[in-house]
Amino acid sequence: MADIDPDLLPEKCLLDTGVLIRALGQRQDAESEVCRDFFDAMLLAKKIILVAAPTVAEMLRGNPQKLPRTRSIIVVAFDREAAELLGTEIPVAVLKETAKTTGLPHTYMKFDGMIVACAKRWQADCIVALDSDHTKLASHISMTVNHPRDFLVQQTVLPFKRKSSQSGP
Repeated sequence: MADIDPDLLPEKCLLDTGVLIRALGQRQDAESEVCRDFFDAMLLAKKIILVAAPTVAEMLRGNPQKLPRTRSIIVVAFDREAAELLGTEIPVAVLKETAKTTGLPHTYMKFDGMIVACAKRWQADCIVALDSDHTKLASHISMTVNHPRDFLVQQTVLPFKRKSSQSGP
């Protein structure tokens, strides 16, 4: 079980699809545990989790499952304001270049662009995502992207003294 530090949690974050499907148990892999623990910590701390409408569409395509109903989870629309942000601040050239450098399809970048625009439009403190492409897209709208691991309790580094390689009395 990952140990999430409640003091590091954002007040309001937008979850990307990859984090959400792992948090809800729709995908099991090496990232699933930290995604679940981050999600649970946000709910326990009564922090706001934003879920972009395009994320709901992506999520339902793989394994239809409804989002839990709670005050802390808010589905936000990709509305006119989000569309304007995407159209003016994340140019098509950026979507194409990000698709090229990540090796992901351009249509995938279109969804991620909409998700990033929703984060800015609905005033999330950050986006929580597993994919590195969000960082490139979010840089165009001054949005921070975090991995769920960024909220783990920090390990204390203990001082370490090396023994001298000198021998003798």
